[in-house]
Amino acid sequence: MNTIIQMELLELVKACQQFQNDNLPKGCEMSICLGADSASIDIHTKQDHPVGLEVKRLIGMEVAEKVNFNTDHVWHLLRGSIAESVSVVIYCQGLPPMCRLETYDEVIPKEQVIQTGEKTVVRRTRICCGLEAK
Repeated sequence: MNTIIQMELLELVKACQQFQNDNLPKGCEMSICLGADSASIDIHTKQDHPVGLEVKRLIGMEVAEKVNFNTDHVWHLLRGSIAESVSVVIYCQGLPPMCRLETYDEVIPKEQVIQTGEKTVVRRTRICCGLEAK
């Protein structure tokens, strides 16, 4: 590889690291994917919703869609953009303040080769937000 190209790439990486260290809360990690006409930025806060909101404000993202996940641990993301061709996803631990986990029982029919008419109860967990969370 051309040494000049290597030096330019290294300078770009250093500039991104400097931006991250100077502007994002401690512990945040940032990755950038550049395309010919667009870019996407992922910021992992490793912290809860208030830190995600702080990052959102710091980078100038005006509107963010919240998406909640209940996998092996509960987490959510804030998804939006800072320019027409620059999308941003901020990953946060836990749930936003308006949300909670709710455990409920769902009754479903038992299935066999011969239908018995019996039912079984399955315990499930879902995320409830806003008016649902009351």
